[in-house]
Order: sequence, then C-alpha cells, then structure tokens
Amino acid sequence: MSRSLLAAAWLVGTSALQLGALWPSTKTANAKSLCRVWEEEARAAALAKDHDRVVEALEELEALAPAPKSLLDSPRLAKKLHGTWRLVATGTPSSGGAVDAAGLRLRPESPPIEVVDVKTGTIANEMRVRDWIVRVAGRFDRGRDGRTTNVEFDEVFVFDAKSGRQLVDNQWIFPMIRKYQPHLLYGKDGNAAWVETTYVGDDCRIGRGNKGGVFFLERVHTD
Repeated sequence: MSRSLLAAAWLVGTSALQLGALWPSTKTANAKSLCRVWEEEARAAALAKDHDRVVEALEELEALAPAPKSLLDSPRLAKKLHGTWRLVATGTPSSGGAVDAAGLRLRPESPPIEVVDVKTGTIANEMRVRDWIVRVAGRFDRGRDGRTTNVEFDEVFVFDAKSGRQLVDNQWIFPMIRKYQPHLLYGKDGNAAWVETTYVGDDCRIGRGNKGGVFFLERVHTD
C-alpha cells in the first residue's frame, strides 16, 4: 500500500471513530428535539380539544423516551418529578371537562395544579371550583417499580377563592370512601391507587393511573 493510500485510510478510520464517538450524543439530541415537537403537538391538540391528536402525541412521547424504571430509585432522576405541575390534557374523551380528584368528581374553572414534594413524599392537587379553591392532599411512596407511585389521599381543604380563608379541613371523607365506596379511589378491580410516570421531560410529563386515566402535565416555574 502506498504512503498516500495509507494516509487516506488512516484519515477515514480516524473520522469514522470520531463520528462513532459523537453518534450517541447526536442521537440523544435528535430524540430530545423530537420530544419537544411532540410536546408542542400535545399542547396544541389540547388547546384545540382534539382528543385523538392528544393521544397520538402522548403515545409518541412514551415510545421515544419512556421513563426509566429507576426513576424513583435515583435521587438525580427523582428530582424531575419534584415541583409544581399544571394539567394540560387528559386521554379520557368522556371527561367533559370534569376531573376525578381522588374519587371526587369536580369541574374546575381553570387547569388543576399538582404539587409533588419528592423529599417528603407528599402530593396535593388544587383547583378552582366556582368561588372556592379545593385542595386534595396526601402521601405517595414507591410502587411496583421505580416509576410507579402508590398514592393515598387523606385530606380535603376548601378555601375562599377571593380571601384565601380556609373554610373546610375534612379528614373523614377519604376513610369513608375507602370503607364504603373504594371503587371511587381504586377502580372496579383494584385495591390501591397508583400512578405510573411513562414519560418525563424537562418541562412535561405523562402519567397513567390505576383507573385508566392518562394525564399530560407541564411544569410551572415558580421562581
């Protein structure tokens, strides 16, 4: 082999190695870009109240970047769940704008807010219903795997929407539901309320619940 051909072969080989080293990061960047596209598609479909488009976008996100099974087992990954979230859309066409808040079927006037505190293992859903702010609070822990949480709501607060004054602190309603109508919390065949995080990005996440609900949420930046 001549020196010129040897030099050409060396250059080709070196370039191939460099491209191979860059390929994983390029692939990851492309996947993130695609995820951002489908996140925007889900938002647009939700705004247009196009249920089929919402479902398609959510399924694409779940296929592109499924949440890792170690999500809750890794402090670094679990931070992605921590914070304040706004409900953008659900995958349930028959909801008619109503929200199932831990067995309490409510019709909020604005998108519900969810606050997840990974450090304390607490969760709260908050929504405005007419002249009140209804807050449903509880606890969560690791479920069957690292991306599934078992959730137990145990308290309902009601505040005056204008003054912020607390009107109700109800701690008996959930024990009553669990005793007499557990299907409202756990579904027809279940005995636990759980949510599986199937996708989590920098600013969006998808959750699937034990009663078949699908939820698309976006992060609320409070800083």
